[in-house]
Amino acid sequence: MGGSREGSDFQNLHRNKRSMVLNLKDPDGVAIVRKMAETADVVVENYRPDVKFRLGIDYETLSAANPRLVYASISGFGQDGPLAGRPGFDQIAQGMGGLMSITGAPGEGPMRVGIPIADLTAGGFAAQGVLLALLGREKTGKGQWVQTSLLQAQIAMLDFQAARWLMDGNVPKQAGNDHPTSIPTGVFATSDGFINIACAGQHIWLRLKEELADERMDHEDYADQPSRSENRKPLNAIINENTSQNSTVLLGRALCRNRRALWRDQQHPAGVRKPAGAASGHGPRCGQPGTRSGTDRRSADQDEQLVIRHPQAAADQRPAHRRNPRRVRLYRGGNRRLCSKRRNMKFDQLTAHAEGKLLTGIVDRVGHVVINNPERHNAISLAMYQAGAAEVNRMAADPEARLLVVRGAGGQSLCVRCGHLEIRERTVERRGCEQIFRSQQGLL
Repeated sequence: MGGSREGSDFQNLHRNKRSMVLNLKDPDGVAIVRKMAETADVVVENYRPDVKFRLGIDYETLSAANPRLVYASISGFGQDGPLAGRPGFDQIAQGMGGLMSITGAPGEGPMRVGIPIADLTAGGFAAQGVLLALLGREKTGKGQWVQTSLLQAQIAMLDFQAARWLMDGNVPKQAGNDHPTSIPTGVFATSDGFINIACAGQHIWLRLKEELADERMDHEDYADQPSRSENRKPLNAIINENTSQNSTVLLGRALCRNRRALWRDQQHPAGVRKPAGAASGHGPRCGQPGTRSGTDRRSADQDEQLVIRHPQAAADQRPAHRRNPRRVRLYRGGNRRLCSKRRNMKFDQLTAHAEGKLLTGIVDRVGHVVINNPERHNAISLAMYQAGAAEVNRMAADPEARLLVVRGAGGQSLCVRCGHLEIRERTVERRGCEQIFRSQQGLL
């Protein structure tokens, strides 16, 4: 990727990654790749189909040394076929996949989407395939070759537009901001900007018509969905004439709230139960509360610039964890309010195992198993697993224990699939931390 390391493109794609530069035309570089692949879970490549075979890093070669390997290939036009050897670019895939012919205003010619949609969707489909392959590997013990392409992903994203052609023989055309079939849906002018209105279905149409209170909308040309679609231009003009007399904020409140009064009355704005929102663009959107719902509550109402965080960001840059992480409970007929006693429990009341990495004990009829390894994201080692299993058995047999709580220390939840290499080396079944205690007398 070109540009400065501090540039937006580089940070968007590569922030917080650990990387290594290898010359795969050099035998030593190929040897390093093969060595890493011997212990890897997943390998992802996006060469032209013939390149990986020429370099000797194809699936057959790498899986010979690591049968559990999941190998993902993202190409421009697939691994075989007449176009397989061509390099792929997002712009080309958007055009060949049909997206540009249904994007933009009528009569303006093909229009590309404002983001690399083919690149993004192909990567998303590849990730889904990798996850399914990893799941299948748990049953079969073997990996597999996952394949997708920019063109395949783009055609899959045509969605109902492709179905219109396949089922009805209807060739979709450009509709601008209008919905191809559901009218009225689009962008309408306001006194201070624009607003999106999505009105799907006859019931919602009647609500919108009631709120706008414009007699022209009672005309038979707008009586049903096919009629509204055929007469979309005059209908949109009527709606635009009404919305342009009011502010975006007023319209947004009116069309998103359910009060039985005319939306023109600013004291009692009424609305339609249907999505409506200001067409503000992605810049202002980044500062809205909806984009901050996963951040620390203490900063949710502040005006500082939104920082987009990567999951692997440094610890001091991560949003604060919730006070009550998810925990596993075992109820044995007692009062469920016993779980509130956990809040008053202190670690010094528990017994340490596995060099202090595991804390267990029964406090106020509540059994506790605390994974105390926050510096390694509460990864569970073999010693911790063995000690934890024994302690769970002991507490299960103790009549004093009415509730079992399994959780992580240090404000971190349990880390799934960690410590599995050590467990696999000792021939313990590799299924991840979420199943470590599942077999202990059916407790979970």
